Amino acid sequence: MKGPEENRTHYLKITESNSDFWTEHILFRDYLINNLQYREEYQKLKENLFDEHAGNREPYTKGKEEFVRKILKLAGFKGKIL
Repeated sequence: MKGPEENRTHYLKITESNSDFWTEHILFRDYLINNLQYREEYQKLKENLFDEHAGNREPYTKGKEEFVRKILKLAGFKGKIL
């Protein structure tokens, strides 16, 4: 990452295709694409977390962890959730 943390606007992740990290993200994305209820729930969660933690990415990201784990289990992810 470049520049001071308080000025960062983007977060880039790089991974190898077919790694557990890659598989998690693809499963999560595809599950939300195909399940409107969870997609809307995730959107509301993100909006609420943004309102609570605007400008502080760490608690915003941590606040999504439980939801992400739930979706990965529902999507059938068998690996270790990172």
